[in-house]
Amino acid sequence: MRINHNSLAYTANNNLTTANDKLAAAVERLSSGYKLNSAKDDAAGMAISQKMTAQIRGLERANQNSEDGANLIQTAEATLGELQSMLNRMEELATQAANEILAVEDATSIQQEIDDLVEEINRVTEDMDFNGRKLLNGDVCRRNYSSDTNVTLYDISSAVEAGDYGLTVTADAEQAKISSVGMAGASYVFSAEEAGTITINGMSITVQAGTTMSQVYSDLVYYCDLVQVDAFADDGSGKEVPFEDANGLTFRSQLYGSSQYVEIGCSNPDLAALLGVDSVLDQRVVGKDAEVSFLEDNGERIGFSNTATLTVDGDNVLVTDKDNFEMQFTLTAEAVADNGAIEATVTVLDAGPINLQIGAFEGEHLRVNIPKVNAKTLGIDDLSMYSHELASRALQDIQAASKKISSIRSYLGACQNRLQYTVTNLEETAENMNKALSGIMDTNMAEEMTEYTQHNVLSQSATQMLSKANALPENLLQLIQTN
Repeated sequence: MRINHNSLAYTANNNLTTANDKLAAAVERLSSGYKLNSAKDDAAGMAISQKMTAQIRGLERANQNSEDGANLIQTAEATLGELQSMLNRMEELATQAANEILAVEDATSIQQEIDDLVEEINRVTEDMDFNGRKLLNGDVCRRNYSSDTNVTLYDISSAVEAGDYGLTVTADAEQAKISSVGMAGASYVFSAEEAGTITINGMSITVQAGTTMSQVYSDLVYYCDLVQVDAFADDGSGKEVPFEDANGLTFRSQLYGSSQYVEIGCSNPDLAALLGVDSVLDQRVVGKDAEVSFLEDNGERIGFSNTATLTVDGDNVLVTDKDNFEMQFTLTAEAVADNGAIEATVTVLDAGPINLQIGAFEGEHLRVNIPKVNAKTLGIDDLSMYSHELASRALQDIQAASKKISSIRSYLGACQNRLQYTVTNLEETAENMNKALSGIMDTNMAEEMTEYTQHNVLSQSATQMLSKANALPENLLQLIQTN
């Protein structure tokens, strides 16, 4: 028996310490509910769990992002639905105007409503926003800039990729124009034999006996404007001058291109002679489209594929290709006349579309590119209801605009459906990852309760044994006392 070194007490104390450590760990796990409370519990498991926790939180945030994106798209799509309703009303009005039984006053009422609807379309598309973000005014369309200000890209589809796109303009678009000479003076008064009707692009202007030439001129200016024709006095060279100094009349289409025309007819030869239009009667003069081609470098088109097609309508250029590729350009009037042939490169940037972060990692996003929508991009900014031909053309333009709106809504609907599937997938992925994380992090309460009970008993037993071991040296006192 030894006094200085009580090995039994050391052994009991070591076992007690071990039991208490394990009991403390069991208590920590039972009270926190986590199997891993610090890195020492499982270093590798802790690293994995933290990575998974970050990913789960990212998935939950991406899920909310997807729902917010779906709400944004729904807002834009609902507005486009209202625009389509307005276009349907415009189509109804244009169909009504194309019926030639209407008087000018009736057509004026129709034109007023058409103009109001066009103005409302422009207002809605300019003002409509979601959380302060404009959606239809072109802010969420790909940005672009042109190397030449005479060539402007004003509409672009979501299928167009970032890059450079080149066009060559070799001739300007032209207006349709008819000029006459030999007009009577401003104070001339028409007689009954000289009375009659002059017709400009289907618009009839009646000249009655006793009407002065200045009054007829005023009527020509007013009624020609209704059918998108400018009528003005000229000095014989086609240059506009005050009516008092005029030697003739010029009738010029307000718009450019081969689809524009000026057609003059007159019921009375004497009336035609006094107006100076007898030499141009029954003519139909059309405008001219700009001459545009793809810009090439070493025989290769810049930006455009070999399957792309180019269509010119006056000073507007439309380039289309497969997969709904579409770019619309507008040209400045008389640009070639002032500068010579133009070689313009339009650079489309990657910036612009809305990026919806729909995943927990970099690159997991959905790009939503909403094209600019207004009367110009829809092709309904110059509608006239004052003749059958103009109303019929307007009807065609309105139907094309409605088709374009339907195409945009279809694209947005596809994005919205995709986001709905994304939300479902994110929810399922987060659920499964939470289950996996639970297997790493969470305490198995039944198993841990067994451990707790075991170590609690061992701790109590070790405490008792330590007490007994510490009491052994007292037996030595009995031996000393006996001697």
